[in-house]
Amino acid sequence: MICVRVGFLAFLFAVCSNAWAAKWALLVGVSDLPAQSKDLWLRAPRNDVQAMQSMLVKRGFLDKNIRVLADGLKSAEDPTAAAIQAAMAQIARSAEAGDFVLLYFSGHGAQVLGRPKRYREPDGLSEIFLARDTVGWDKQSREVPGSIGDDQLDAAIDAILAKGAFVWAVFDTCSAASLTRGGPFSVDTAEDYIRYRGARPDQLTAVSGTRPSPIASNVLRPRQRYVAFFAAESHQYAPEMKLPRGSVFGKPHGLLTWSLLNAMENAAVTYRELFRSMLTLYQPVVAELDKRFPDREPPSPVVEGLLDTPLFVNVDHPVARPPIFSGIATGQKLAVDAGILDGVVAGKPVRVTMEGSPGGMAGLVTEVRLNSAVVQLTGVEVKTGSVNVAMIEPPEEYALHVAVSSGADQWNRLQVDLDSIFPVNIRRTQREIAELIVSDAGSGFWKLEARDADSAGSKWVAWALSIGGRKNLSWQSTAALLRGAAQLKWYTLLERRARVAGNANDMSVSVKLAQRTDRGPISVDLTDSSRALALKSGSWMLEVENASRHSVDLIALLFDGQGQVRVLYPQNLGDANRLEAKTSSEPVRLRIPLKIGDSEVGASEHLVVVAAPARPQSAPRSFGLGDQRQYSLQVAELLRGSAGLPQSAALVLLADLTAGIYTQTQSREGKNHVR
Repeated sequence: MICVRVGFLAFLFAVCSNAWAAKWALLVGVSDLPAQSKDLWLRAPRNDVQAMQSMLVKRGFLDKNIRVLADGLKSAEDPTAAAIQAAMAQIARSAEAGDFVLLYFSGHGAQVLGRPKRYREPDGLSEIFLARDTVGWDKQSREVPGSIGDDQLDAAIDAILAKGAFVWAVFDTCSAASLTRGGPFSVDTAEDYIRYRGARPDQLTAVSGTRPSPIASNVLRPRQRYVAFFAAESHQYAPEMKLPRGSVFGKPHGLLTWSLLNAMENAAVTYRELFRSMLTLYQPVVAELDKRFPDREPPSPVVEGLLDTPLFVNVDHPVARPPIFSGIATGQKLAVDAGILDGVVAGKPVRVTMEGSPGGMAGLVTEVRLNSAVVQLTGVEVKTGSVNVAMIEPPEEYALHVAVSSGADQWNRLQVDLDSIFPVNIRRTQREIAELIVSDAGSGFWKLEARDADSAGSKWVAWALSIGGRKNLSWQSTAALLRGAAQLKWYTLLERRARVAGNANDMSVSVKLAQRTDRGPISVDLTDSSRALALKSGSWMLEVENASRHSVDLIALLFDGQGQVRVLYPQNLGDANRLEAKTSSEPVRLRIPLKIGDSEVGASEHLVVVAAPARPQSAPRSFGLGDQRQYSLQVAELLRGSAGLPQSAALVLLADLTAGIYTQTQSREGKNHVR
């Protein structure tokens, strides 16, 4: 009850503190492409923009702060590339700290190979938004005049964030999931309108044109006030159609926009709740698309950012709350879309709610697999339908147990966050059962030591002691080491549990460490060897390849020899951590530079990589990555599973870089597999 009251008060404070802040919106809709064939024209963007504008006015946006660039609307400006760039720059100049900004784009997206920009996508492609004056692809410069590139959108968002404003970006386009970093197919009749948004560069008619310069952004900053909704993964097409389906009053709308607007009516408080409600609306439409177009992969919307923040409010951190997973109920038994990789443990109590039903029901986790679990309801039976399952508390076995020798006041001075960050948490306990002991060394410094030899043998304790056991530390360094040790414990136990529960399903994902030396390149495949390795100190490249035909959710962390936990992927706070599916003969490659051995002699270092198949229509999973947690929200038939995906597959890799030894899951036959 205390936690609920604190969370509610925090929400009220956030709302009140933003009561005088300005709310800005840029709504862009491109239906017609005058320089292109009418086969590429769309119907829905102008409807999308009008509906979004009406919703924003109801939500307290002032008309003068809503700028509309859309063709086919009398009161709107022409959505040319120059006008869109100028509008984004104007918002960046006008926005102030505490303001809220919505950037909304509806129209065609496309992917271009080899387009020059400051960073390379894992799939080698760049995403662009087609403005109204888009012309043909220039093969020599690899540019599409009249388009807005993903790097330009990135720069515009960074410029607004630099002012202290909160940004919610919504992209109802194909190839959407990489817009901040194939050709259309349609059934186009008066009775049934379905069109996929997307174009190939070779479909665009080449005429003369100019491309505006990108907005300058000097700082690539962590996006602490940022949320983004994307209509589809980068390799997918987003549909527009008459919605709602089967209604004589239906109008052409993008599926993402229509579901977002309708989900707004369900009294969602946070972006996560809004997205969960949207996925419920997606389900019957996606089932229809899958049946009518079996050769085309249905769209899976993607979200990223601080999803647990209140809608339309400027805050820089999520509201503290336990994770909530989706599931399907049949009588007293629930199939839950979360498992070992999400920190679910058998025997733990949960709270179950159903949409449209007040209150909640008690349940108990009875079975747990890698990516799924079974919950038994207590003393109640429900009809078949979607449910939400909330974990009440983190499992005790994953907690880092710490004793403080100098009393509670010293513990408070350490400012260690005792609020549970599921499943990672720190618990103060008695010295007799503690793993680490913190004692006051005087003069504002602290000392770390292991309780006994047994606890010192644990990877997480040894890592903390290798940095903090040889010198006195400030309270900031001590608190950071404790949090890091708690995370390393979680991933170590996760690897052990995944090894027992896994099978030999191959996800076609590989993890390598590469280094260039005087004698030539060295490459160590961590997913295809079980021998000890002598890794030389210096600069290495972490290379992850996805050669499968389905996307994977992936995280990579380095527990370095300086006591820091470095998140290697996703690279920015709040970014989606979904590695796209292979769409050509070449795998999707992720290359991340890292330092090994760049620390004091004797300090231990650990590399952690966790990956699992991405389920359709789900949010990316972050496998306990602290404040970036984005748990799976699938609402499809969990009892049957998703066709074509290895439901029990996972890759959980824990490498001790200092000792040159690493562990990985293995099949029951003893062969090494990516699982």
